[in-house]
Amino acid sequence: MPGIYGQHLPIVSGITEAACKTIFSQRLKLSEMCWSKAGAQIILDLRVVLLSGIWDDVYRDVLKTYTYRNVRTPERDADVPMQNAA
Repeated sequence: MPGIYGQHLPIVSGITEAACKTIFSQRLKLSEMCWSKAGAQIILDLRVVLLSGIWDDVYRDVLKTYTYRNVRTPERDADVPMQNAA
């Protein structure tokens, strides 16, 4: 059975470190930023989707999960029924 060297697999961490810098550091470590764990995870999830080039597909799939709801609009008068929004 050949070792890892015979499989031509990367054995350095440079690729992983570059990905962490692109996805994590460039956004979350900006000046005066303070994140909760949940907030940071949401931002990281969105950045991965965006940088992976699949934003439109994911956005379309997320929209399919929403149902129409009655939402009050700012310009709503007391006599006007609530508007439907996606």
